Amino acid sequence: MKTILRILCFLLPFSLTATTGRSEITKQQAIDFVMDSIVGNQADSMNVYMEGSIQAQSYYVISPYDSILSPYQQYWLFFIDKQPDYGWGHACDYVFIDNTNGDHSIVSKRFPPLRYSIILEHVSVPIIFTSPAPNFSIPNPNLVYPPENHNLYAVMFTGGDGGGTTFWYALSHMYCGLREHGFPKENIFVLSGDGEVGPDNLSLDLDNDGENEISTDPCSKEKVGSTFNYLATTLMNEGDMLYVFVTTHGDYDPNDPNHKTSAFCLYSGQLLWDFEFTEMLRPINCAQMIFNIWSCFSGGFTDNLESLNNFEKNTILTCIDATST
Repeated sequence: MKTILRILCFLLPFSLTATTGRSEITKQQAIDFVMDSIVGNQADSMNVYMEGSIQAQSYYVISPYDSILSPYQQYWLFFIDKQPDYGWGHACDYVFIDNTNGDHSIVSKRFPPLRYSIILEHVSVPIIFTSPAPNFSIPNPNLVYPPENHNLYAVMFTGGDGGGTTFWYALSHMYCGLREHGFPKENIFVLSGDGEVGPDNLSLDLDNDGENEISTDPCSKEKVGSTFNYLATTLMNEGDMLYVFVTTHGDYDPNDPNHKTSAFCLYSGQLLWDFEFTEMLRPINCAQMIFNIWSCFSGGFTDNLESLNNFEKNTILTCIDATST
């Protein structure tokens, strides 16, 4: 009997039906259960969000490229960012709570739902990052840059953050720096998020000169590839230099035992893997390439980029890979 009692005492805190005594779970009961029994004493270091209404779809869609099969017909859905002070990808959980009896299921992932900070309700968000907005009320049409060097080309891109502006600031800062070092405006190609002013882009004008620099095309694998193809087949030659600036979320392939296979996160959660990125660049024949990559785990791109041998100089500035601490 003592053994049975111990088992029951262990199971009760994790059974929502046992704690409520009801057959249908209210929104507040679901919140209380997640915060008390799943998040617990880690509430000050985890961000918790939820869908504001009961979900009934068979698959909960995270992005056009990923979804989770629901174990229940109707459920409350919670998203828990377990490491909100990290860039994506990193550990996060999706919690499904059966609306009829309180059963629950947890699915671990490495990326959040698209635009989760805007679309999902905030249950408990102790860690928030904010950035001051620039002042666009004063136009600067007389901005003067130094003489242009038409042998300089640049490609810059980010998948966006679906509600954050950090990447946009990085693009704006780098764009101005390139122009100040003689890169012609028409030689700089910029992709950012959905290509529209909104959650991903404060403006399509990166240097406040009254002209848009960001492409209106989404930052997709297809568009990144077509941009490099255009450089290879139409614009660049052996005497040119290509500067590539990537500022976006990243991840690695957990199925790679060496953790050396890395990816950029593009718009809508599409992943551009290191070997795919390298093959996009391989047709370009130029004198020099410089890669400035600010993406988690992007050190995994290094071995692939080093395989490029169609130019004399290869400079790679990047973050660590998944094997480093």
